[in-house]
Amino acid sequence: MLLGTASTASATGPGFYLRSHHASLAECQAVGNAGADNALWSRVFICNPFAGKPGVYELWVRY
Repeated sequence: MLLGTASTASATGPGFYLRSHHASLAECQAVGNAGADNALWSRVFICNPFAGKPGVYELWVRY
């Protein structure tokens, strides 16, 4: 499983799609794992800090 952080959306690379926003890194990772466990997306996902608002994380997933 790939979990990482980056400062911009471009760091996610091709094939990643923005799925949701979360109030903490732990919440973002929990939602990412839950979606992967339920086969909503692959095990490869990234939680990035949202540059426009400190303390908010974006969940980027691969399908």
